[in-house]
Amino acid sequence: MKPLSLAALVAFSALSPLSVSIAAAEQTVDAVQARQDAFQSIEKLSKSANSALRKNNVDWSSLQQTSQQLSAHGETLLASFDKGSEGGKAKADVWKKPEKFERLMLEMNEGYQELLQASLEQNSSAAKSGLDKANGTCKACHRSYRSRW
Repeated sequence: MKPLSLAALVAFSALSPLSVSIAAAEQTVDAVQARQDAFQSIEKLSKSANSALRKNNVDWSSLQQTSQQLSAHGETLLASFDKGSEGGKAKADVWKKPEKFERLMLEMNEGYQELLQASLEQNSSAAKSGLDKANGTCKACHRSYRSRW
């Protein structure tokens, strides 16, 4: 194998950090996009679950699927705010002071788990309570942690 010239070594070492920073930026963009996709799905699915629970004859099978999707998106979000994934509409306090944010995310997920369990048991009152618990965290979280622009 031919030894690298000094110029080639200098060029490679100069470009190496650039490729690492590009990869890190792409990961951040992916994390931000995953969060935004999950939040958009949660908004639609929550409305669907709320609508289903207002009907006289709840379609429990459909609500169960919706509940499973909500729970899955909640789990995705719990893992989507790692240090280094700053960006999007989230304020810096998500990473600087994460305690309240993490508590609200856990409460949201608990609500979705309660909704899922209630849909399995076909318990309308418990399902509404779980959904209300999850939805109640949205406004509190947005007030504290979502940038308007």
